[in-house]
Amino acid sequence: MSNLLEKAYELGLSNNHLALIGAGVGALLVYAGSRKSSRKTPPGPPPAFLIGNLLDFPSGQEWFTYTKWGKLYGDLTYCNVAGTKVIVVNGLRHIKALLDERGSNFSERPSSYFANEMLGWKDSPIMHGASHPWFKPCE
Repeated sequence: MSNLLEKAYELGLSNNHLALIGAGVGALLVYAGSRKSSRKTPPGPPPAFLIGNLLDFPSGQEWFTYTKWGKLYGDLTYCNVAGTKVIVVNGLRHIKALLDERGSNFSERPSSYFANEMLGWKDSPIMHGASHPWFKPCE
């Protein structure tokens, strides 16, 4: 190890340079390790390094892109947009299964720290999800 450091100093690299190189290698190792998922994801467009499918993701007239992806990759398409995992559902059979049969799994609203805590809206009905007692069906 000391021979490697001596060579680096001979090349004119300072401690700052070595720390920056080490941080870059560490970031690449973390990124490569995070790409391997234990869960199998549906097929989708191949992601680019670090930004995923950000350049593939549509910014307007999304339905054209989603229809094309449905023909290429099937009814379920997975893409990673800069770290946000997105699954596009194209098939009516899958849509019915997700919304009708398992809709309660997907009906919760994401919590908003700003609205709930900072603005004090956590008790407001508009911020409650479907599991709140106010949203139970009447008998």
